[in-house]
Amino acid sequence: MSLEFSLSFFESTEKFQVFLNAAKSSLKEIKLGGITSSAKPYFLAAFWRNCTSSMLFVTPTYESAEKIFEDLKMLLPVELEEQVLLFPERLSLLQEEESTSHLRLLVVNKISIGEKVLVVAPVRAVLQPTIAPESFSSEKLSISKGMELGMEKFIEFLSGKGYSRTPMVEARGEFAVRGGIMDVYPSAGKPVRIEFWGDIVENLRIFEIETQRSVKTIENFEIIPLFETPPGEPGSGKISILAQNFPGDSFIILDEPSRLKLHAVEEAEEEGITSWDDFISSTAGKKLIKISSWETRAGELVIFPFEPVNPFYGKIDQLVQAVQGWQKEGKKIIITSHQSDRLHTIFKNESVPGLISKGEPLVNGSLYIFHGSLNEGFFLPDADLAVITDSEILGFQRRRRTFRTWESAPAVKIEELSPGDFVVHLQHGIGQFSGISQMEVEGKKRDLLNIIYARGDKLYVPVEQLDLIQKYVGVEGRTPSLSRLGGSEWAKTRKKAKESAENIARGLLNIYAYREVAEGTAFSADTPWQAELETSFPYEETPDQQKAITEVKQDMEIIKPMDRLICGDAGYGKTEVALRAAFKAVMDGKQVAILVPTTLLAEQHYETFKERLASFPVRVEMLSRFRTPAEQKAIVEALKAGNMDIIIGTHRLLQKDVEFKNPGLVIIDEEQRFGVTHKEKLKEMRKSVDVLTLTATPIPRTLHLSLAGIRDISIIDTPPHDRLPIKTYLFEYHPEIIKGAILRELEREGQIFFIHNKIQGIERIAADIKRLVPRARIAVAHGRLDESDLENITRDFINGEYDILVCTTIIESGIE
Repeated sequence: MSLEFSLSFFESTEKFQVFLNAAKSSLKEIKLGGITSSAKPYFLAAFWRNCTSSMLFVTPTYESAEKIFEDLKMLLPVELEEQVLLFPERLSLLQEEESTSHLRLLVVNKISIGEKVLVVAPVRAVLQPTIAPESFSSEKLSISKGMELGMEKFIEFLSGKGYSRTPMVEARGEFAVRGGIMDVYPSAGKPVRIEFWGDIVENLRIFEIETQRSVKTIENFEIIPLFETPPGEPGSGKISILAQNFPGDSFIILDEPSRLKLHAVEEAEEEGITSWDDFISSTAGKKLIKISSWETRAGELVIFPFEPVNPFYGKIDQLVQAVQGWQKEGKKIIITSHQSDRLHTIFKNESVPGLISKGEPLVNGSLYIFHGSLNEGFFLPDADLAVITDSEILGFQRRRRTFRTWESAPAVKIEELSPGDFVVHLQHGIGQFSGISQMEVEGKKRDLLNIIYARGDKLYVPVEQLDLIQKYVGVEGRTPSLSRLGGSEWAKTRKKAKESAENIARGLLNIYAYREVAEGTAFSADTPWQAELETSFPYEETPDQQKAITEVKQDMEIIKPMDRLICGDAGYGKTEVALRAAFKAVMDGKQVAILVPTTLLAEQHYETFKERLASFPVRVEMLSRFRTPAEQKAIVEALKAGNMDIIIGTHRLLQKDVEFKNPGLVIIDEEQRFGVTHKEKLKEMRKSVDVLTLTATPIPRTLHLSLAGIRDISIIDTPPHDRLPIKTYLFEYHPEIIKGAILRELEREGQIFFIHNKIQGIERIAADIKRLVPRARIAVAHGRLDESDLENITRDFINGEYDILVCTTIIESGIE
């Protein structure tokens, strides 16, 4: 279900009808005012429902385009989803990304075949050239059942359009051939399996990538290029800019024209970008609509009185009071939230009148709670309508996504082994894989893995015994020594490792034996404040993250002291697990120590905890070199007196003067970066309090203890949905590519690392970048800088005072 039903309240207003009549008249330019940023997708959805022509909505940035696109999918029915499209910008005119080209070409294709579309695009995207519709027909190929299509000729066509031949199709832009069957994943649409009978297409079936199974027979489909035609001069025949592609009766809607022009002037620095004046010229003959959030502006046809909603910052009691006030004023209220069930229960318990269910009419004084959320809410006085979203309820937008789950893979698969790889056989040691061969054993042919050992000895391992083999993992760049078959060397190595493990076990036995019988703190069940804190998390928890949170809470609620390791990559959500555990401990009156290896990391955690706990009576402090001696003394005294709830610090927390009045939880971030003497202090801290360790790269001993069951372990292996995959491009140094990539990142208000791993010449590199992009704020960081200077530079970069950090690989040990 969508929020489409609510559009009728706006459509019935007198001002919308005045605008609609003007849009249907012969006017070529219309100016509208008073449409706040939160109401723009609402206005656009209503206009789209009442219009028969295509539309291009141009926004200042990609982020604003994406938000409007997301809201349109909430406001319009599912059957219109394929008509509402996002037209993204390209990274650079000199290089293309498959995902970006796919979306851009999908738009061009739909326009070329005359479909009615609503396209949302950032200004940079519409200034970049693309394929002209009149040339597009020669760039694509329609395939239907029964047609004659030579396979070799078709393979040549696909290769010419940017498609890659692979053993098995797993991603868009790939094709695979197996005898008379060809699988292809088109740039637009679903993957298709083509069955040939000679040169005739005998069958066409859609198949699933995950299972590779056919699921549906189709009669035809279309292949469009994977990449856009190389750019040239707009209007030269094969290429054009997007506005030129739209039919003459289309609407070109400009969101905040003055901002668009400003952004366009900045983008014009890049070679090949169309100027703003040329873009406006390309809209000639089409209807131009200029919308602004300002309430009054000369020459505007209609002023829509949309009003923003003040945020509640998680204070639900104030939200309830506000809703009751709006009901008395006769407003119709729609709340869109990902916490719809919880809010429904709250309003029901507060006996708020007019709470309606799905399908009931929304009238004055009614309250409807919708599951899902627009990016921002608004008031529309003309319709007595209030739309409230998570942005206002929480003070920020909580973005939820659907997560896929994967089954864990075996340690090694045959297809992962390549000749030359080093492997370890459980019984025979380190060898080098040389391939797979067939041998006849007892009258039967068997597949055997060939492994070469020292002195050229060979071992043949049946594939059924693959569980005895794993890939060798060692120091990068160092070649291991091969073991000798039949010798005692490997047995001695295993024995030595076993003895070492036993020594470690003895050293830890006292601590863990003590912890096993010791009585720690059995923390109480979650409080209402705990639920409120967790609701305020601005992202959707991944399945692994949610599992880790549940396991930590279960550990904390039993009398045995917790000792759990949270293992997950940077950015996978370990800090949120720690924050919720810390808050749970504080709710029971316990103090929490968070130990981190660097002052920069301490400050990052301090800012995160302070921001997330701002709405609660929790005192958070930081103890590191960023604090003066006087400040440190005051913090230590407050900690000892019990006037401090959460203390975040570096090795300074391990010094003798630091004492806790009522410790309950110790959180250790990146334990592997603490030295031996620090670890001895950590052992003392672990005897009776709950301990939570966070790491991306656990030390072998810690990992071994966890896997052996001595310490509990939670693995966060699912990346957040919004975490984009890393894309790597390899090319010769080209100033325009560098400039284009930097400008794109600055456009989205992002930051850039420019790695130059030689201190000599790094200042010259920074000067070159400054010449390419004069408006960028640039800093230089390397290992020969004074420690305090380096710390200040990286700190300022983290705080957003620089756009580009030109640095060596020193960033590996300080900035995440």
